[in-house]
Amino acid sequence: MKPSTLLIACMDMTTTRCCNAATYVDQTKPSLPGLQVLYCCSCGHNADVIYEGVTQHTEDFLQDTSKPKGCHWIEAKGLRDKAVHHVLSQVVYKPDDSKGEVPYDVPDSDDIVKLLWDDHRVVGFYTIKPQGPGALNCGLPDDDDGIPTLDTAYIRPSHRGRGLGLILLQDLVDSYPGSDFGLSHPLSDSMWMVVKKFLEQNAELRRKMWLVKDNCREGNKTLIWFCLHMKGLLSSR
Repeated sequence: MKPSTLLIACMDMTTTRCCNAATYVDQTKPSLPGLQVLYCCSCGHNADVIYEGVTQHTEDFLQDTSKPKGCHWIEAKGLRDKAVHHVLSQVVYKPDDSKGEVPYDVPDSDDIVKLLWDDHRVVGFYTIKPQGPGALNCGLPDDDDGIPTLDTAYIRPSHRGRGLGLILLQDLVDSYPGSDFGLSHPLSDSMWMVVKKFLEQNAELRRKMWLVKDNCREGNKTLIWFCLHMKGLLSSR
């Protein structure tokens, strides 16, 4: 079957199209089969999406009326969902290193990708390194198959301050009941605050969430709750 084609053309961040039609493909950026991101030779921004021969504004492409109304985390299954995640994680998300944010790699083939849909519009994502072969084996008790590990997470600025980060962590916990969990190092400043609030509200999970580095090789796993103490983010009471 011929793969769907996804092209992103030029715009500025206010969604006004740049007058310079000349574009280029940045070969240094991650890509997906059948997908190209075009950048303006003048302003460097992007805008329209051409998907299966239909041209759409990027924000229109990031909507899907087949998704249920309301706010839901839904696993990305089909080609279009994975293209939506790629646009959100590699184009829309722009990390701010002053806030501890880092660029995200394209997920591995066995990673689980979940998208946050709010009234048919995608407003966030997270990816998990799952249990089983290829999982992060942290040497924890009964951990022959590794532990599920939150590898990347993002909520669009328009939807921050609504508790969606807490809902993200709860969705992860609900997906793997009774399991320990890893969070990939480094965490952004905002994620540290989300995790702090989540563990303050869920004391039973304080010995089940781990900060993991370098695929959990010896000495590279630390309880998140201990990290919060060491960072001085917890009250002394």
